[in-house]
Amino acid sequence: MNSTHHDDIVAELAVIRTELDRLTARKRELEKHLIHDLGNGTHQVNGLKVQVTTPRMLDKKAFMIAHPPAERPDLYGYEPTLNMDVVRNLFSPAELDAYKTDGTARITLR
Repeated sequence: MNSTHHDDIVAELAVIRTELDRLTARKRELEKHLIHDLGNGTHQVNGLKVQVTTPRMLDKKAFMIAHPPAERPDLYGYEPTLNMDVVRNLFSPAELDAYKTDGTARITLR
């Protein structure tokens, strides 16, 4: 493939990114308008069923204050997490290479 072909691909990706950003913003704007005007419930609009729902979520911070781990250890799990700062300080990059896997390739345009 030649450079011109890559130039065309990158230019098209840049246009798509710009258009996606614009469309995403417009989608949010339209959804906000419908949520405000219709309210919770199921509505028939233009032959489509439009459902507006407001999920209820647990306020974990408030719950944890009301039920601290010291008083209710049965409510809390133990999940050890890897402290990468400590790992990088204790192991050389060569040692860590044995544990590395390839991620998914991605494109970044700036």
